[in-house]
Amino acid sequence: IRGGLSLEWQTFANYAGVESHEVTEVELKQHIEKGHISSFDSMASLQQFVGGPPVLSKLGLILKTRNNVTKARMILDTKASGIKYVTGKSQRVILPRLFDSVLRMLRLMSLVSSAGVDVSAFVLDFSDAFWQIPIAHEELRFFCVTAVINGMRRSMALLRAAQGSRAAPLLWARLAALLMRLTQSLFSTNDVSLMCFVDDPIAALRGTDLDKRASVAMIILVWEALGFKLAYHKGQLSKVVTWIGGTLTCEDNGVRTKVKDAIVNDVRTDMKRIRAQHVISDKELHSLVGKLRHCAGLLIVLRPFLQPLWAALYTDARSGAPLHSVRTNQVAPTLARIHVTFDGAIGGIERYFSVDSYLRRGPIVEIGTDASPWGMGGWLSIDGTITHHFTCPVS
Repeated sequence: IRGGLSLEWQTFANYAGVESHEVTEVELKQHIEKGHISSFDSMASLQQFVGGPPVLSKLGLILKTRNNVTKARMILDTKASGIKYVTGKSQRVILPRLFDSVLRMLRLMSLVSSAGVDVSAFVLDFSDAFWQIPIAHEELRFFCVTAVINGMRRSMALLRAAQGSRAAPLLWARLAALLMRLTQSLFSTNDVSLMCFVDDPIAALRGTDLDKRASVAMIILVWEALGFKLAYHKGQLSKVVTWIGGTLTCEDNGVRTKVKDAIVNDVRTDMKRIRAQHVISDKELHSLVGKLRHCAGLLIVLRPFLQPLWAALYTDARSGAPLHSVRTNQVAPTLARIHVTFDGAIGGIERYFSVDSYLRRGPIVEIGTDASPWGMGGWLSIDGTITHHFTCPVS
């Protein structure tokens, strides 16, 4: 190790099973064909190309199982090489949620005042998002890998920022944010409202069908002119679109939203398994909370119940649980309450947001309650007039 970086080429090995997995070679070949990776038949050739001793990082596989179907994705793991620990990251990106897109749509709906004008949504993902950012030539030697391709060991330099390198998400987020701002500047915010979740942009559009198609054409032309790769097979221009795990439907007087069934089924499966265990691993609980947080973007009443789960993950008092785990009884009441929600007792993960509510139109409803050592009571007021009330003694 020199300067905190591993230069042990002779003893280097990827994680067990990575090179033999069918995904690894296929993905490497695709990136070589796209010009994202340069491949060489020897370490000496690689060293000459990058202009110094290459630092090899391990290839890793992320396995995700959803509805009993497992998918594998190759990533770059820069921990063992030391690259992760000498890479700085000074900012944190706050990403939009489903509810943010709902607010954008409701705002445009509130501006609709003539026949033939309505609101739709446009979704067009970027493809190979992180891979669209080139790595400076003087940094190429810090992003090198090796693997067997077509039966021969190849030494490779990554020419683009790969998923797994520490700075790649922040680099892409800053680039995507700049692109959204530049594109938004071409339109009135009363007609087009853009936002982007990592590599999944969405635009709320107001106007006639011709107006909306013209706006979409301009957005695509700008992104193409700037050299961004777009996943046209995932493109959507409609009143009903799917975006970041949810379905958004633009209706006449509001927006109907629904969390994707696959995510809800995932949560139900996880809850059933976790509640039957005496101990929950941090990894399991963190995965569950991530899915619940996504659902809480629509089910606002779910948000307070996430706090005990986060607290259990990050508290030093683990109630005698083994390392990197939480005892199930520590979060059992919270899990029971969440289970009721996802078991269908509150009608499923769907909400309707009306323009009237967004504009605060309609009756003003107030509820007041109070209690003392001797009794308690409450009242219901509509538009300033108390319509119902109750009192009862404390037995």
